[in-house]
Amino acid sequence: MDDGGASVSDLHLLAPVAQEEPGTRRGRSVVLAVALVLVVAAVVWLFVTLLQGSRAEARTEAALGHSAHAAGDCRAADGHLKSALNSGTVSFLDPPVDRTGLRAELTACETLERARHLAGRQEHRRAIREFGDYLASGVARYGDALGEQSEERIALGRELEAKDAEQRAVRQYAAVLADAPGTPSAKTARKRVWTLYERDVEWGSRKNPCQALDPARTWTRQAGDALAPVRAAAHDTLSWSLLRCGEQRIASGQSAANDARYQPQAFRGARAVLTRAAENYPDTKPGRLADERLDTLSAVDARAQARAAEVARERLRVATIKKQVSAALRDGDSLTRPRRTGDGTSAVHLTVRNATGRELYVAWTGRQTDSVTVPAGGKTCARAKTVTIVLEPGAYAFAVREKGGWAAGRWSLASKDFTTCVK
Repeated sequence: MDDGGASVSDLHLLAPVAQEEPGTRRGRSVVLAVALVLVVAAVVWLFVTLLQGSRAEARTEAALGHSAHAAGDCRAADGHLKSALNSGTVSFLDPPVDRTGLRAELTACETLERARHLAGRQEHRRAIREFGDYLASGVARYGDALGEQSEERIALGRELEAKDAEQRAVRQYAAVLADAPGTPSAKTARKRVWTLYERDVEWGSRKNPCQALDPARTWTRQAGDALAPVRAAAHDTLSWSLLRCGEQRIASGQSAANDARYQPQAFRGARAVLTRAAENYPDTKPGRLADERLDTLSAVDARAQARAAEVARERLRVATIKKQVSAALRDGDSLTRPRRTGDGTSAVHLTVRNATGRELYVAWTGRQTDSVTVPAGGKTCARAKTVTIVLEPGAYAFAVREKGGWAAGRWSLASKDFTTCVK
């Protein structure tokens, strides 16, 4: 071979020169491995750093959302809570926040805002229900939600009062007293309850105790510890109203008897309410008084019946006298006008002398109506039997009957002494 080309032996000699030593290769591999580890570590560090920052942000946003919610600012809470839900979440790691709780809180805030919207539209019933749902959600943070619900109950109560639905209004006020004691709303509710009670029961019991019975009984049935004071007051009022109603019915029966009308139903009604007072309130003053009234009620009833009959008889007697005098004025002879015999006093004193020799019947009507019989006696005015009639001054018509005949006359008599002799 010529000198210009390399021989096989030359290539053989040059080959070892082109190959690296084994130690050199190992060193390079180590460098590459270290570099790769460093890169991976850097990537992992960056990932962890970013992840930790995102998870911290989620927790921060959740805390801000809780704080805004607690302040009642649900719009701000909505943004923070949603941001917390979208931050720091990796499927294979535990979530940094309670995602279920955050979702429930978002829903609760929506309910709170809906309740406020309904309140603004004065849809009080629906607003109360929405506030109730919010408070029962288990994630309610807004501390004054109960106060806002109480205000809605007060507004609904006033609305019901305007519709004459007082007892339904009381239920709203009672709910405020039970759920939010010690609040301004509770103070308002308590004032409204007592105002309604006094209007329905106390005023009525003083003016008409019988009409106060049903309202008082209704108030005694109000439920709940919050209404215990007014319930106790209603029982006290009811006990006195039962007693006074019984007494009022007795008085009504007696008044009717004085007008010639016997009303047994008045005394039956009195017995019914007095029995209730005595049985339901035995250890109270009205209960004991009712028991005493019951002991005498039968006698009072009997006296009223007798009084009605007596007055009826008297009225019949008076009516008969008036008819007699009226008939005598039409048909009888004229009586001689009585002669004045003295100045008298504030009354009229009329002395009638019976000189007929027979019994004399004298009747009169005017400011007073009555009759008298003058016994038979002498047949002269000087020796006659006499009767003195005392009258109120005024105009009168007189009629005198002896045997079957009548004599009559009309006179105006002043407060003097008069005398007349009938022969």
